Amino acid sequence: MRLPAPLHELASRFLGSKTLILFLLIVVVAFFLARLWVSWSGGWCRHLHRMDGQLVVITGGNRGIGYCTAGAVAKRGGTVIIGCRDTKLGAAALTRIIQKTGNKNVFMYPLDLASIASVDLFVKDIDEFLTVHPNLHFYGLICNAGVMFHPWAKTKDGFEMTVGINYIGHFRLVMGLLTTIKAHGTRVITLSSVAHRSGNRTLLPGLLYKDQKSYNRFFSYGDSKLFCLMFAHELNRRLVAGGSQARAFSVHPGVVDTDLYRELPTILKPFMWPFVKAFEKTPVQGAQTTLEVLFNEDYKEHHSGEYFADCRPRHPGHPLAYDPQAEGALWAQTEGLLAAAA
Repeated sequence: MRLPAPLHELASRFLGSKTLILFLLIVVVAFFLARLWVSWSGGWCRHLHRMDGQLVVITGGNRGIGYCTAGAVAKRGGTVIIGCRDTKLGAAALTRIIQKTGNKNVFMYPLDLASIASVDLFVKDIDEFLTVHPNLHFYGLICNAGVMFHPWAKTKDGFEMTVGINYIGHFRLVMGLLTTIKAHGTRVITLSSVAHRSGNRTLLPGLLYKDQKSYNRFFSYGDSKLFCLMFAHELNRRLVAGGSQARAFSVHPGVVDTDLYRELPTILKPFMWPFVKAFEKTPVQGAQTTLEVLFNEDYKEHHSGEYFADCRPRHPGHPLAYDPQAEGALWAQTEGLLAAAA
């Protein structure tokens, strides 16, 4: 079917333009070079040692990075517990992991990080699980679950949702398990992000946006990931000072193809899509830094408390990161928020 004459002429000019063809060629080549760079520079966990008799607990392990992390641990023979808000999705993930790895020592418990009561019940579940399985070593706790660019909302305890889930819920979880963590020499890995660079410079009074009018979903995400990084560094300092063999780390998984972007404002999606598609990692690739930190003995020995990206230690890009006074203040404010919510 032939196009109408005006459209045919326009299409001929459009497709016949050497400049346009050259431009499109450059775009295509740049896209594939970006994809190659991501694959080459992202790093890969090469540690293949067995994890029999070791327990790893992962929040948000029913999809994305957490799911791939859980599968990697299970494949090595480890015992895995995933904490999931949606227990139906969690049960389905559990089944897939067991089928793919042949490891039946994979379990799921409900966990809603937007509810302190749910976090406390999850802590109780972990402690009871270890009591029933006294020969298990609590090897790792991976604070993986999170939200990004979430519209204004509050958790069940009245905290702003993004900081409440990404940071405060995980703070409560670690504090609830702290005695067990110290006793087992557990590695605590918290997922931060390069977005921590956009976190606030002064620490908001009380850490949280108070109302919808002042709320900025982008800055709130940056705040939450900055707080996660600072928490991991301060937690590690306290563990070392207390003589524990437990250690803490924070990691940036990269720009990863997960459903975290579902809350991105619709108007921005067409502009963000080319960048995300060019530089994103798969969930398997996104899990590699977490796995490297989890298994690498040299990192536990010489790089604990640090921030990692692409399977390597990186210097964080924020003035409050690694600042002992700021991290101590963050810790105290978080404890105050939780005490007030009790």
